Amino acid sequence: IELVRDVKPMIAELERRGCATAKVVTAASNEPALRLYERCGFAPQQQFSLHDNIRSEVLVWASS
Repeated sequence: IELVRDVKPMIAELERRGCATAKVVTAASNEPALRLYERCGFAPQQQFSLHDNIRSEVLVWASS
């Protein structure tokens, strides 16, 4: 819950600055991070391998 408090002000600042979208990347196996970002309005967009065949997940937030 504390991390949500950190992400929500970031989203508010993105909106204040007129950003239409934002992306974050985390390990596809990092379930706590994925749930956190999804609770904050980010949606999974794609997976890719960046380091030694470790799957990463790209999540995208879009301004409403």
